[in-house]
Amino acid sequence: MNEVHVETYGAMTKKEKAEFILEQIRLMLAKKDFVRASIVAKKLSPKSLNEEGFEAVKVKFYKLMVEYHTHENDMIELFRDFHAICNTKTIEEDEDAWNDAAKQAVIYLILSPHDNEQHDMLHRMFQNKKFENIPSYKELLKLFTVKELVQWPLPQHDELMAHVVLQGSEKLQKLLHKRTVEHNIRMVAGYYSRVRMPHLAKMVGLTDEETEKSVSELVCNGTIFARIDRPSGICNFAKPLPAAERMSNWAADISELLNLVEQNCHLINKENMLHKI
Repeated sequence: MNEVHVETYGAMTKKEKAEFILEQIRLMLAKKDFVRASIVAKKLSPKSLNEEGFEAVKVKFYKLMVEYHTHENDMIELFRDFHAICNTKTIEEDEDAWNDAAKQAVIYLILSPHDNEQHDMLHRMFQNKKFENIPSYKELLKLFTVKELVQWPLPQHDELMAHVVLQGSEKLQKLLHKRTVEHNIRMVAGYYSRVRMPHLAKMVGLTDEETEKSVSELVCNGTIFARIDRPSGICNFAKPLPAAERMSNWAADISELLNLVEQNCHLINKENMLHKI
């Protein structure tokens, strides 16, 4: 069955072909043939899955992709899978099903590495009014969208740890803590130009060694700029300016200073003239 190239068959309808491909993906995942499952999954385009009447096919496809991306430990793809399920008409009409998919989408989004897409989706989901039905998850989104430090454990800690995604998974629980620490370090880097390592460690709730490791990882990923002066125990977040930009800024400052001197001279001359009159 896996060797059949059903997409070349003209006698079958589009939906029948999609259902056959889904069965091929299911069998490959059951056989742990994840490489071929990924290849066959590309035969179904998002445009086709979003067509009217393909709601059941779409949901089944993304649930299979959840199984594949769970094996790959790809958090952002897992978020996209559940986000696509949330945007399915039949799921949107079922409040319980939507809430369940939305909760998992939020968890995987927060577990995803920080980048422009992740940052944008956090704000988009926070603005979604349907999250008012699950206020604890809306508050969780708010924590990671405002420019403030997030306390650990999170206010929703017990509820999150009881969720099927995190329950019993020590690896994902540690990853959630790591993402919280990374968020806090980014916030500190946005407000401080330099900070002592003990103070930074206290703010993020880690030891000095763990803090240095976390900062180093963010620097290597290109998320922040930082330089750690170990002898003095100071972390510098201010990025040094290139020589050309520094000269340009200096010239602009000199120009502004000369303008102020000229204005003051004009005011002094004006006062002298009025005094003589």
